[in-house]
Amino acid sequence: MIEAAALLTQCSFWGSAGKVLDWAVASAQEAEPEFRLYLAQLKDDQDGLQTRIIVLSRLLIDSPHLASRQTLALFFPKAFLLSLRKTLQV
Repeated sequence: MIEAAALLTQCSFWGSAGKVLDWAVASAQEAEPEFRLYLAQLKDDQDGLQTRIIVLSRLLIDSPHLASRQTLALFFPKAFLLSLRKTLQV
């Protein structure tokens, strides 16, 4: 189903992809952190900021080893990266 959602997203069927991804994000709370990150990345194409904050904050709390510059760059605009980097180093 996730492959279908990715394909729907690529074809700009945002509504259909969004319904599948909403279900997947809600059902994946106990899934592997990398998979949750992938779902958030797919969902990010549709929702933007709200999904970024909800999914990524929970993900980084559960799996702090994923807090890398590359991961943060996927979800946060460059203007926020310096602030986040300082916060994570404290």
